[in-house]
Amino acid sequence: MWAVMMRRSIRSCCCRRRRSFATQVLRIGDEYTSREYLLLPTGTKDRQYALASLRAHRNIMFGAKLLQQPPPPEDTAIDEWTLQNVAGPLVERALDDCSAQGEQVQAVCALYGLSAWVTQHWETLSLDVDDISKQAAYAIATGIPRPGHSVVGQGTFRDGAEAWKQLAELFLPHAMESQLYLKHGAQLLHVEHLADTSPAYLQSAGGAMARFLFL
Repeated sequence: MWAVMMRRSIRSCCCRRRRSFATQVLRIGDEYTSREYLLLPTGTKDRQYALASLRAHRNIMFGAKLLQQPPPPEDTAIDEWTLQNVAGPLVERALDDCSAQGEQVQAVCALYGLSAWVTQHWETLSLDVDDISKQAAYAIATGIPRPGHSVVGQGTFRDGAEAWKQLAELFLPHAMESQLYLKHGAQLLHVEHLADTSPAYLQSAGGAMARFLFL
């Protein structure tokens, strides 16, 4: 197992009077098989102090997340403590490693909160699908079975697939992980229906995940 350190400095162009927030990237694993990247304050290798993390396998990165609450304003040049503002050094390092074998780099993005967002904004969302697909998508979002059905089951997810993919694309500007990848040059390839069928993720995002390509 290898630990590779790289110093970074996260800065904000609109807040130059604050101190820069010095960080380093720790890679756990080699450069191409399963590995994890941790963003740490400079001077420590202890993962309990990691600010953010990202995972990768071969040419695919995934699982980016924040691990810490924001530090005091005087200690960071970051105006808004969001995944896309903090975790950039992780993506930059992962891009180097993911492309090491000449393959096109991809990212798979979770869409946590998609169901709640659809439920909240349902009346204002425009979909190019038939009523059956719309009804099924609403059932997926709310967990309330369609009229004439006793559960939100396989048939509901099948009938709502196209509507749910469209809703997932509409949600991307609100998904922190997708914004992180888009900020670093990724483009949406497609939304994968029922990519994760664990109960908790079905409830949060209807199983959908987005796949991106870095061009």
